[in-house]
Amino acid sequence: MTKIGVVCCIILSPMEPTLGNYLRQLRLAAAFSMNQLAQKAQISQSTISRWEADKNRPSIQELESVLSALGASELQTKCALTMLNAPRAVMRLKETQGNLLLWGDRAPAYGDLLRAMRLRKGWTLDECARLIGVQKSAVSRWENSDALPSSDHLHAFCHALGAHPREMIALTSGHVHLHTWEPPLRSRDGFDARLGALQEDVWQGERDLMDLRFLSLQAQLHHAANRLPMAENLLSKTFTTYSQWLSFEGRIPESERYAYRALNRVQKEIRQEPFWIWNVQSIVRSLQHKQGRKGAVQAVKLLQEWLPIAHSWANYEIWLMRGLSEVLSHLGQGEEAARVSQQAYERAHYLDNQGEFNHARNDHAQVLIQAGKAAQAMEILPTDIGQVPLQQIQNALIWAWAYIGVEKWKEAEQWLSHAYQVVDQQGVWRFRSSIDEVALKMRSVRRRAS
Repeated sequence: MTKIGVVCCIILSPMEPTLGNYLRQLRLAAAFSMNQLAQKAQISQSTISRWEADKNRPSIQELESVLSALGASELQTKCALTMLNAPRAVMRLKETQGNLLLWGDRAPAYGDLLRAMRLRKGWTLDECARLIGVQKSAVSRWENSDALPSSDHLHAFCHALGAHPREMIALTSGHVHLHTWEPPLRSRDGFDARLGALQEDVWQGERDLMDLRFLSLQAQLHHAANRLPMAENLLSKTFTTYSQWLSFEGRIPESERYAYRALNRVQKEIRQEPFWIWNVQSIVRSLQHKQGRKGAVQAVKLLQEWLPIAHSWANYEIWLMRGLSEVLSHLGQGEEAARVSQQAYERAHYLDNQGEFNHARNDHAQVLIQAGKAAQAMEILPTDIGQVPLQQIQNALIWAWAYIGVEKWKEAEQWLSHAYQVVDQQGVWRFRSSIDEVALKMRSVRRRAS
């Protein structure tokens, strides 16, 4: 039996049950000083010292990094994970990490994918825990990668949330870090190509495996940060693209979180890299979504603050102007909203970007409808509503709103029916509530008009 094999037997004896003692014995058996282990595992020496003294406990991804640095066997790894997940009081001094976790300064782990799957389904922690038959705190620990679910619980979790087969593979492969799902990237060109493919899929309305793909790319960028020039810049762009996709999927709080992560990383480069505009828009949507009128007022201030910075890039300036007109319209400032949206629509004429022009036109039409100028809006609305499901639904709803504005109920019902049809055919059920709201509003307006 090897020295480390002996350590496994000794530490699991009743005399020395703690994870800290186990890690210390593994380190000594491998002839590592604490400093040597810290350097190899890329974890501070003081952190490892607290673990060995049982004053703090590692997260699972941290524990895996240490065990990998020590060359621990599969059996020793299982021993350590068992001790980490032992049902006893856990001292977790999160203050040593501060707000770093908020900004994403750790590589994504399996728990991040579990959380994304739950939020994708629209479930709370309580709802998920009840369905699986565990405590809410257990699901929380899994999502924080502080504990591993049992095989039965993991399969129940994945079945309930409709996990894709590849997500199942990623979660049951025995790896904490999700970068192991795809072939490792070695160069800036490789990362650029993978991010470019994700960006293209976002605009094409792709949905399958997007959470896993984004988390996998983020993990690889984290691990490449020390050797890859501009890794931080690429990570910020990845956060931004993920925020875009989450916004398109209607997952507004998640979109906001990644938008803040991206903005936090590009503050020093903000005048050189205009891609941050999507993050401003995501934050604006979240402010409106969460805080009503108060959030809308804050959103106006934010947009007005950033508009001068965006002046150097016409298309990004138009984005902010469109966002500002939308918020002003929600605040009841119809004339000012129409002025701003008209300005954005006119400037979009000069862009060599049909997609951006279409967005500016539709936003201006929406503002006109809300300002009581539905007939004027119908003069600029397109008859071709596009191919992407989200675009089809949005355009159909704009037409429905316009016909409601001119009290043509049959035509409005036809457009609503078309929107419902897209939802049913494409399986984008989360948009049904938006269509329901327009249908309910139409019935209310119709009753008042009759």
